[in-house]
Amino acid sequence: MKILIFENEISGIKDAFNDVNMLDFNNKLDIKYVEKSQNFTDFKNVSQYNVVFVDIELSSNSDKDGYGVIDDLLKNNYKKIIVLTGNMVKENLKNKGLDFIDILTKPILLDRLKDLIQKFSAPTQVSV
Repeated sequence: MKILIFENEISGIKDAFNDVNMLDFNNKLDIKYVEKSQNFTDFKNVSQYNVVFVDIELSSNSDKDGYGVIDDLLKNNYKKIIVLTGNMVKENLKNKGLDFIDILTKPILLDRLKDLIQKFSAPTQVSV
């Protein structure tokens, strides 16, 4: 399973992802961290990732904030997005029509992280 994470403070979340990877996924998660929006230019191939985590407040050195990254993901028909934040953003997401996006708050609770990853790793059911 491939996971993409847009986060400017990787050191603050890496342990949680490493722990969940080891304890719950037998180290089978392939995790890529991106600190600045401009460091990821392959939005056309983002579908190779099972889920994308986006920190809403990326560094001031980043060309785009998390909402800009989400816009780029949606422009490429990618909706398996989880917002990663230390702030309350639920209302902002709703106001922007993005209330379908799950939220993972910081500090990260390992059980919540595991549940969200499992949600996006489950095989999709095809209706006949």
